[in-house]
Amino acid sequence: MQSGNGKERKANKMAKTTVVVSTVGTSILTNLPGARTTPITQWTNAKTAEDVPEPARSSIQTLITEAQTAARQWDQAEARRHSAELNTLVGLALRNGVSVASCYHYLVCTDTWLGRATAQVVEDWLRAHGANNVVSTPIPSLRTASVAEFRPGAQQLVKWWRDTVRPLVQDTRNFQVVANVTGGFKPVQGMVQAIAMMDHAEVVYLFERSSEIISVPPLPIRVDVEGTIRDYGPALRLLSLDLASQDDVKSLPESYVFDAGGAWLLSEWGELVWEETKTAWYAREIIPSPLPKLRMHPHFVSETEPKMGAARSIATSHLNTRPFMPIHRLVSNVEHARRCARLR
Repeated sequence: MQSGNGKERKANKMAKTTVVVSTVGTSILTNLPGARTTPITQWTNAKTAEDVPEPARSSIQTLITEAQTAARQWDQAEARRHSAELNTLVGLALRNGVSVASCYHYLVCTDTWLGRATAQVVEDWLRAHGANNVVSTPIPSLRTASVAEFRPGAQQLVKWWRDTVRPLVQDTRNFQVVANVTGGFKPVQGMVQAIAMMDHAEVVYLFERSSEIISVPPLPIRVDVEGTIRDYGPALRLLSLDLASQDDVKSLPESYVFDAGGAWLLSEWGELVWEETKTAWYAREIIPSPLPKLRMHPHFVSETEPKMGAARSIATSHLNTRPFMPIHRLVSNVEHARRCARLR
């Protein structure tokens, strides 16, 4: 009986389409024989090729051309040796008993010359090996030169996942979503891993030069919507509208807030919390205007309030769907999960 159930579960899993979100870095360039890494490291965050002075620009372009040419000749084994991203993608396909061609691929990269170029090399290899559903995805404004530069891109990354990937995660009948965070830059890896874990998607990666897939199982993480509305709702709302003062944010966890030189904004973690909170909050009640000079007409309130019943029921049921872990503990738990995976 157990053997039969196991076969049935495997058949159900195989019937789903695997969607892999991969963070992409520069390993496909730095792993080339004789590659000079200094220009790559120095100009990783250059927006365009024109932003890189000579002779560094020519040196980097030569590496990109060499990678494009070499990748056309790689079989799966060679691709795994040369690219951190492809190493995991091929290993994941082998683990699941499918081909890389049968998967859907999102290649998440920085909004830079090198980010777009390296993602294109990975995409070209996947397409040459039969994968038709491949999307290179430079996240607008995503760069890792500094915290100030990373933050706007992190917000765009959260929004992209919400609009593009989350519907696939929620469609458990047809899709299995996996986040591949082997390649890419550490801040981007951390963000994708955190978002994926919040959505209960599997996270995989490989240690350098390893061929064994490390899987971080989904943790029981969700935003405590009820507690967040009660304790932080008004302040988060003001932050989302760029209306918060220093007094407004005093009660918030530091991880929710970004100090942009005296202007208080939502951090990338704050964005995650607010995205999870606002839908349920707005569905449950009519929230007074945050501005004293902007008021709702009594007629609007009287007409809208009776319609809130059904939305309120849906929002309330959303609060009790699964156990939660407060989001401000998420960063430490991500690192803990990584450590546990290494010990297995």
